[in-house]
Amino acid sequence: MDNQQFIALRCQACGGRLNIPKQNIVDQGEGSFTITGNDTFICKHCDTSYLPKQSLERFAPSSIGGVTISGNVGSTISLGSINTSITVGGRIVDSDVVEE
Repeated sequence: MDNQQFIALRCQACGGRLNIPKQNIVDQGEGSFTITGNDTFICKHCDTSYLPKQSLERFAPSSIGGVTISGNVGSTISLGSINTSITVGGRIVDSDVVEE
């Protein structure tokens, strides 16, 4: 079993998430990390390469805050991972429940 731990860092080119093995980075403080060793890491979202001694910042998942959708929707709306409830037509709907 692989017990390797990763730190989520932010790609400077596209803002995507880079999962870098913990043993390949040094914490510089203030959310900044430096890549160590001889490995090159490539962003899977935009193919940007990160070489040893380059600095990256921690990836911080963003909050979308409140979302308002008004009018009639004739198709499925996907919001991705939701950690809260959704209000539809004045009713609170659990994010795991699909209403017909």
